[in-house]
Amino acid sequence: MKSYSAVILSSGKSKRMGFPKALLPFNERETFLSHLIKQYKKIVQNVVIVISQDLFEFIQINDKKYFYSSVSYVINKYPEKGKIYSIQLGLEHLHTGFIFIQNIDNPFVTKDLLRQMITKAENNKYVVPKFDSKRGHPLLIHKSIADRIKDIREEDFNLHVLLNEFDSIDCLTQDPNVLLNINTPRDYYLTFDKEYFAEEWL
Repeated sequence: MKSYSAVILSSGKSKRMGFPKALLPFNERETFLSHLIKQYKKIVQNVVIVISQDLFEFIQINDKKYFYSSVSYVINKYPEKGKIYSIQLGLEHLHTGFIFIQNIDNPFVTKDLLRQMITKAENNKYVVPKFDSKRGHPLLIHKSIADRIKDIREEDFNLHVLLNEFDSIDCLTQDPNVLLNINTPRDYYLTFDKEYFAEEWL
């Protein structure tokens, strides 16, 4: 029987955004982080959030409602080590056959997309959503790929280089949001058509 889990990466400094992307409003009731957790918990057994020390402390001081008892948090004390290191921290806590890798700056995942990706999962391969000939987010990797990632020691190693060692499976979707990344206030404003930023955040 296949088993699934997810790593949500939220340990970057958010320098271009000027505010933690995890806490940006996704809608009137949810943040980027809470929306992602909600979608993944409908589909997978375990969710691990790789979070920065700064964001962890910010949440502890300002608003503990952003902590969710149904998920696990792993603090990345060295975000300067790069994305591979953050992924490795999350993978160390997960032992399922297949694992989603989700960036916080693409919060548009839906349970329907996740289910569609799961139907295509195969051993020793990874699944990636594809819209209009372009690949997007998230990734769904097999345990063999996760094990290969955990063996990487170079801090600046490019994940796409590693993925080239494995066969991929495209998951065709009609949702263009799989291609989006929200990295700046302008990205956020243009995507959501709302201005949530206080002057001091910019």
